Amino acid sequence: MDYTHARGANMFHFRMGPFYGDADHESAWTAIGGPYAGDAGSDWNPAFWDRYRELLAHARKIGANVEVVVIDTWYCKHAQWGDQQMPWPVEDIDACGRRPSPEQERYIRKVVSEAKDATHVIWITDNEGGEIQGTRREWYEWVASIIRDESQKSGGADRLIGTNNTDFCSSPSFDYCATHDRAPLTASIAGKHTENNERNPALSSPEQEHAAFCGARAKGLHWWLWRDDMTDDDFERALTLFGRGCDGVTPPPPPPPSTVFPVRFPIASATIYMRNSRYGNGLDSTSRVSGDPELCEAIHGVRVNDCHFDNDKGLWQPSEQRADYEGWVLAGARAGQLLPAAPLGPVWEYKAGGQQGQCHDDRVHPNTSCDHFGSTTWRDDPHTPEFEGRPAWLAVQRDEYGPYAGFFMVPQTSGPAFGTLVRACLPGRLGDDSTCGPWVAVDWK
Repeated sequence: MDYTHARGANMFHFRMGPFYGDADHESAWTAIGGPYAGDAGSDWNPAFWDRYRELLAHARKIGANVEVVVIDTWYCKHAQWGDQQMPWPVEDIDACGRRPSPEQERYIRKVVSEAKDATHVIWITDNEGGEIQGTRREWYEWVASIIRDESQKSGGADRLIGTNNTDFCSSPSFDYCATHDRAPLTASIAGKHTENNERNPALSSPEQEHAAFCGARAKGLHWWLWRDDMTDDDFERALTLFGRGCDGVTPPPPPPPSTVFPVRFPIASATIYMRNSRYGNGLDSTSRVSGDPELCEAIHGVRVNDCHFDNDKGLWQPSEQRADYEGWVLAGARAGQLLPAAPLGPVWEYKAGGQQGQCHDDRVHPNTSCDHFGSTTWRDDPHTPEFEGRPAWLAVQRDEYGPYAGFFMVPQTSGPAFGTLVRACLPGRLGDDSTCGPWVAVDWK
């Protein structure tokens, strides 16, 4: 969510199943589990619903809306076929998409009531419900009626309700319609606002997807970015194109990261310094704190005087929160003091051939340059005007040659024999041997 939001995404799509959250069913949920604590007839799994509310709250925090599919009828379809399991009794699986049943109603009410405070949510009755054999219009209208009834009973606001069954869009029960047709969206369906929120496979290229996006927007309709089978490169390209909008103007940078973290900032007397090491064809850096044992204990559970900020026990949620925290620390954030203007990333220094200075993407004047700033996973492409590195706020640290800061970077040298050394430093502290990382010999190319 944070990654695509940083590229311009402002709406997200949640499919609520229900599903088993285990190694064989929606494995991304293995650590938390699915909506139910066990098999059919079991009670709710509190951890799942806590996460549902957390994700909704996070979307609201970053200014995004959410479309929630109250029952994923794709799951029902496959459970009815016998090639997918679902944590519902057989009679409720058979009724899905066809007629009301007790467990379907209980589940819809749970999905809606847990989001009673989420005024940025809209509802949709199904996901490809039209593919259920013997599906009936009355079922979709019943789902919409339960959503509205539960919204009133739980004290939530009235929201838009749509359907993904285009045969029934004309029903007065629905405010909008969603289609999965693999074709540009050129007109509304049944006179209702219409969106395309999935197509399989994706259109032939990111440029075609973007053209469909702009064509729908010009008609007041919506074309979602749906990844499906896109390669990583195509998905990144599509994100960039969609993020530019349809007038060729790149959207403004995302708002600064959160300032609320599970641990406080270091005390004013603590020392912050850098460490770095080779990672693949580049260097990865780590910031550390010395002189604040209480903070180290809060992060690692052990009272030591010197530590890094990493934690593999789930302290940082989401995991990118750690980079945000370190960015504020590197910018000078300290406990009990006013925050700096913005988070900052590490800067890099080189030494080679009698030269020493900042390592940035100047490939003309110095004998060494640096690029691909970001993280080990998300690196900037120096050949595009967009900043693809992560965290996104690193993009503001730039000069006439482009971005120059990141927790990761790739040095560009004249080869191993040239004797180039590089290291990470605190922003504004190039040349400070007490806080910069150790020099690393670039013996690769």
